Amino acid sequence: MEPTLGSQLLGVALVATIAFVAGWYGNRMDARKRAKKERLARLEAELVAQYEEDMRLYHEEQRKAEMEALAMARKAITPAFSS
Repeated sequence: MEPTLGSQLLGVALVATIAFVAGWYGNRMDARKRAKKERLARLEAELVAQYEEDMRLYHEEQRKAEMEALAMARKAITPAFSS
């Protein structure tokens, strides 16, 4: 006994629907993963830029402090040699 044409068409429609839903869901998950990776990459770039800026400011402050210390040392030493 062969299945009727109606049951064959229902079977094909069911398989096609399952395949479509599986493909759509897989595509949706891939899009979410891709969006998450892009979001994390942007966040990482922002954090790296902020870190570099903070380090630049820190080194600039250190250099200024060293220059001020040297200037104070020069002022303290200069009168001793002037006399």
